[in-house]
Amino acid sequence: MLPLSKRVIALCCLLALGLTYYYFALFLPNTNSRLRVAGLDRGYRYGCDLYPLWSTGRGLLRHRTNPYTPAATEAVQIGIYGRSLRSPSHQSVFQNDGALVYPLYADLMLAPLALLSFPAARIIASVFLPIALVTGFGLWLRFLQLRVHLSAALVLALFVLTSYPVLEGLYAQQLSLLVAMLLAATALAASRGQMLRAGIFLGLASVKPQLIILPAAALALWALWDLRRRKNLMLGFLGTVGSLCLAAEAVLPGWGAYWIDALDGYRQYNSPPLTQFIFGTSAGTIVSVALVATLLVQSFRSRYANFSSSPFIESVSLSLAITVLVLPSSVAVYDHVLLFPAIFLLFSRRLEILSGGLPLRILGWVAAAVISWQWIGATGVVLASLVVPHDLKSTWILAPLRTAACVPFAVVSLLLFLIWRTGRELTKAKFLAPGG
Repeated sequence: MLPLSKRVIALCCLLALGLTYYYFALFLPNTNSRLRVAGLDRGYRYGCDLYPLWSTGRGLLRHRTNPYTPAATEAVQIGIYGRSLRSPSHQSVFQNDGALVYPLYADLMLAPLALLSFPAARIIASVFLPIALVTGFGLWLRFLQLRVHLSAALVLALFVLTSYPVLEGLYAQQLSLLVAMLLAATALAASRGQMLRAGIFLGLASVKPQLIILPAAALALWALWDLRRRKNLMLGFLGTVGSLCLAAEAVLPGWGAYWIDALDGYRQYNSPPLTQFIFGTSAGTIVSVALVATLLVQSFRSRYANFSSSPFIESVSLSLAITVLVLPSSVAVYDHVLLFPAIFLLFSRRLEILSGGLPLRILGWVAAAVISWQWIGATGVVLASLVVPHDLKSTWILAPLRTAACVPFAVVSLLLFLIWRTGRELTKAKFLAPGG
């Protein structure tokens, strides 16, 4: 890729600054004002997703307290909201909000932070998570084999760091950002034939199991077709997860049953995945099954692919993108960081998209529009706030985020269409070749 002009760089910096200012100066104050009305603004809002791990980990290490109990959940709620949400007279569906829903070994992995005060732990996370993001960004570029000029790489990194999912994850100090880096390390190691290392990274990423189910299934299917060369991937993964589970069992026997009960309670108050949120329970389930089936077909088609081949890269990117649609909660916008490899892959093939047929071009422009709207819309709202600073309604303040739910659908649709088109052209070329 050629170096970017100074005007393009300046425009990109302006858009990145616009979204950052919008998030911290307009969106967060608007959100916190609603919490203030409900009397839920007296706790740790910054780092609210790290706090449950810190609080339960601290109790586990100091007193061997079961982190999945109502008492542990109530302590977390007091830390995050300033008061308990559990009321004997009113059994709200949100009474378990803040409960630990991670496997117990997540507490063990973050044990060093639990030994510190929460403000100190929050400072360390504030430094480490951006570093993890930038590291993951570099790993994805190497996995996708993208050669970009330094100026373009810096601009892409700037857009990554100032995207709405990342800002949301950084403010909440979400473990998804660390998992995204571990998945990038998994993909790069696998593409280089370093199977044991890839399996270990994937096992460590299992602290958020819902984010690795589909990538792990795709990689397992790929590994099964060449066990002689790829078995270490599965051994590394199973060995890592097994070791983590045994360590957790040694600390709290029977923790698995407590964790499953916590997951059941989590489903009662949490939002469904995006497919069900958009299409409803029945239709959304059908769409989810169709997407997972499509991923399995693609993984099966690429089972003989080399470590660094395009089909393997496409399968990994697709597995992560489909994960965003079918597994996490629809409100977990920070999990959209798993879309980055698919977006980078589509960006690298932009000329192919723009020179393709009309359906492909339309999908390309739609995807570009819904992805870029967060920066464009946020900058527009910021400029409007400078003119009418006290008259912006909540609808206008939330306008830049209106396409957040559309981004995964647009990315997955475009990637699937591109993969299908490429496969069809390769089949056609093979058929028309002499002796085909």
